[in-house]
Amino acid sequence: MARNRRVTRALDLRPVEPNRASEGFAMHIFQIRQTSSGAILWTGNASDAPSALDAMAREAGYTHYDALPDTIRAAGIVAMELTQMG
Repeated sequence: MARNRRVTRALDLRPVEPNRASEGFAMHIFQIRQTSSGAILWTGNASDAPSALDAMAREAGYTHYDALPDTIRAAGIVAMELTQMG
């Protein structure tokens, strides 16, 4: 009988390798919050805010941000950039 296991991934906050940074590559750390409650929904690496919203939705099991239920999006969601690496 197979057991369900929850797999969690650690957030990699190591700096971008110098050779990638010198090529103009920059990764940003975003935090996604629900504006109505202030709850943090997701924190992670993305190239820009729309990519961060899509990444949050994918981790929640949806294909992209627009696939989230209307009730979640209607509560207000904001992507804030925390840092820039690179």
